[in-house]
Amino acid sequence: MFKSLNLDQEIYYRADLDHGDGVSFVTGHKKFPIFAFAENCWNAKIFIVSYPDFSKISTFESKDECVYIGLAFSETEHLIALTGDYFLILRLILNY
Repeated sequence: MFKSLNLDQEIYYRADLDHGDGVSFVTGHKKFPIFAFAENCWNAKIFIVSYPDFSKISTFESKDECVYIGLAFSETEHLIALTGDYFLILRLILNY
């Protein structure tokens, strides 16, 4: 559920996942109208979605078996994804 503070309305988004047990982490960007979330499973995918129209911008699929234990956007165009063994820094191409 997303709550628009400007319009005082609630918007629901249903994550359309291929596999897994729901969503493990969600993070929103401070400056751009996007958010990212990871599946809650092994070989989890990371999805980057625009707000408020909820169109998928990108999907990241790791070749390694991993479970994400954290996601965060930097102040610029990077998404940091943490696993139990390593971290990834994904550079996003944003057209905002």
